[in-house]
Amino acid sequence: MSTRKLAFLSVLLLLTLAATTTEAWAAGDEHSGHIKVANVLFTLVILLLAAKLGGELFERWNQPAVLGELVFGVVLGNLSLIGFSALDPIKTHAGIAFVAEIGVILLLFEVGLESNLDELLAVGSSAGIVAILGVVVPVALADGAGIEVVSCVV
Repeated sequence: MSTRKLAFLSVLLLLTLAATTTEAWAAGDEHSGHIKVANVLFTLVILLLAAKLGGELFERWNQPAVLGELVFGVVLGNLSLIGFSALDPIKTHAGIAFVAEIGVILLLFEVGLESNLDELLAVGSSAGIVAILGVVVPVALADGAGIEVVSCVV
């Protein structure tokens, strides 16, 4: 992607993000917890632009595009930490949650397409150890956290 296109995407993302103010979300019915469809679609545009921009930037830095997409998603998800709370209503919206689940499936599919089995076999035992620990350690930590939480409640 050319520098001109990347700059255009950046400006478009910033303008779209700036336009998403608390007033835009207030147009939805806050009392019933519903957000107007236009706001959801507008938010999806923001998320897709951010993902595209992040992917392009990370590819320029010789990193996988998926990494840039994930980083920009994490940044957008945590904007409330710096006081920008206009995107907070989408965190609990069922439509966005559904699209996010589809996105996770597509992300895993994309990562699988970029994987090279020959390269994985070349690193052999160290890759196997990492794969096994990548499953066993989180399960053990979650189990430990679950026991701790249950013992605190009871």
